[in-house]
Amino acid sequence: MLRSPNCPFVLFVGSKKLVKRKEFEQYISQALVI
Repeated sequence: MLRSPNCPFVLFVGSKKLVKRKEFEQYISQALVI
């Protein structure tokens, strides 16, 4: 999921990928299948 270019909950800091927790939790609560 994090590799998709339009992922709404990923923040790139240099070469690191960080997950925006609030947005990720909203996505999980709305997703039927992960």
